[in-house]
Amino acid sequence: MRSGEKLRFWPPIFSQRLFDRQEFAGVPEILEKAVSNAGGKVVRRNLGPDVLKVHLKQGIYYGAVFGTIDVMLIGIDGNEANIQERVGVNVWAIEMLKHLEGTRDKGQGIRESEKLNFLIYLSKPPLPDLPAETENWEYRVIGPGKFWTRWRLPLDLYLHRPRPDVFLSLSHYAPKWAPCPRVVCIMDLSFLKFGEAFKPAVLWQLTNWTRESVRNAARVITISEFNKQEIIKNYGCDDKKISVVYPGVSEIFKTFKGPAFGYKSRALDTGEGRTLRDKKYLLFVGTLQPKKNLGRLVEAFEIVRKRFPEIELVIAGKVWGQFTSEYLKAWPLVTKARPYQTPAGIKFLGFVPDQELPGLVAGAEALIIPSLYEGFGIPAVEAMSCETPVLASNVASLPEIVGDCGILFDPYDVKSIAKAIEQLLSLKPTDRQRLIEKGKIMAKEFDWDKTTKKVLDILKLVVRNSENG
Repeated sequence: MRSGEKLRFWPPIFSQRLFDRQEFAGVPEILEKAVSNAGGKVVRRNLGPDVLKVHLKQGIYYGAVFGTIDVMLIGIDGNEANIQERVGVNVWAIEMLKHLEGTRDKGQGIRESEKLNFLIYLSKPPLPDLPAETENWEYRVIGPGKFWTRWRLPLDLYLHRPRPDVFLSLSHYAPKWAPCPRVVCIMDLSFLKFGEAFKPAVLWQLTNWTRESVRNAARVITISEFNKQEIIKNYGCDDKKISVVYPGVSEIFKTFKGPAFGYKSRALDTGEGRTLRDKKYLLFVGTLQPKKNLGRLVEAFEIVRKRFPEIELVIAGKVWGQFTSEYLKAWPLVTKARPYQTPAGIKFLGFVPDQELPGLVAGAEALIIPSLYEGFGIPAVEAMSCETPVLASNVASLPEIVGDCGILFDPYDVKSIAKAIEQLLSLKPTDRQRLIEKGKIMAKEFDWDKTTKKVLDILKLVVRNSENG
C-alpha cells in the first residue's frame, strides 16, 4: 500500500480499535505495528487486488483498500536448490534463495519486507537447509514432477491465488505459460557444443526448452559477458534483453581461516592412511563431464610429474548423470572401469561436501580449471578467496573471470597445460604471494549481496514495465 492511500476495515469496530477512526492513510509498516499492538498480525496482504486479511484475538477481519496495495509477489522456481549434492547451477540457486530471503536482516535496503513477498515453487518438499518459511517467504509444493515446467507449474500459476507479479526461474527452464512476466537464468550453453555426450532426450530438452524460455522471457539473466554473447549468437536474442549478473563467493570460503586442510575426513582420505595435508597437490573441482577436459589434464600432469615427482593431482567431483552409457564406457578415466588403471599420483575423491571444500581448496598448491567451456567458473573465485593460486583455460568465460590474477593456458594443448603447471610450481615465494594478493582483490568483486540486489532490481523493472504496458 503506497503512502497516502486510504484503507477501510469491516467491521468498523476493528479500525476504531486500531486507529480510533475508520479511515487510515499511511505505509505498511505503520499498519503492521498497529495490528501487532492489537495482538494480531497481517496473515495475507493480497488475497485479491484490494483485500487484506488480519487475525486478531477477536476474530478474522478484512480490510478493503481504496487504491492499490504496493506488495510485489515474486514467484521462484526453487527446484535447482532443492537437492543434496549441489554443484554449478545448484550453487547459484541455493545462494540466491538464501540471500533473497536474508537481505531484510542485513539492513541494506535491498528488500523491504513490507513490500516484497516470495513464493517458492517446488516439486518436492523443501530440504532442511533451505530458508525457513516466514510471513514473507513461503513454499508451495506441487506435483507430480514430470514435465513440471510444461504443465503442472503453469496450471498452478493460473489457478492459484495470489498470482505472482513476476516469476523467476533459477535455471534454463521457465514455465511454458504464465499469467505474469518471466525471468530466466542461463548458466551456459555447453550442451550445444558437447551434445554427442548427452542422452538424446536430455539434449533435445535442453536445446528446445532453453530456446523457448529465452524467447518467452521478459528478461534473461546470465553470469558472464561470454554467456551473453553465446545467447545472442545462438538464439538471436536482443542484447538489451540480457543482463549479466556475476555470482558471488559463498560465506564458507570468505570466512575460512584454516589451517589449510587442518582436519581429517574420510571423504578426503587418500586411501593410504594419510590425509592430503601431508602432501603437495593440485586440485580440480567440478562435475566430471566432457567440457572439463580431464583427459588432457591427466596427460599434462604425467609430464609435470617427471620434474615434480612429489606433486599429486586431486580430482573432486561427481560424474554428471546425463551422459549416454556409450560415452561413459568410452571414458574410463571418470568411471575407473577396469582394465584402466588410474595413473600414479592421481586421486579421485568423488563429491566433497560444502563444509569440507574450503579446507581442501586452501591446502592445494593451486586450483586448476582446464575446461574447454565454462559459463563462469565458480571454483576459480572460491580458490582466490581462500588464497590459492588459479591455473585456468584461456577460453570461454575464464579469462573474463580470472584475468591476470591467475596463469592461463591453451586447454587444447597438453604441453601448454603442463608448462603452466610447472610455471606455478616454480614461482618464487614473493611472486606466488603477489599472485595470491591479486586474486584476493579480484574475489572481493564477487559478492552475493551485490548479486541479489541486481537480480531484485531486474525483477522490479520487469514488473514496472509490465504495468506500464
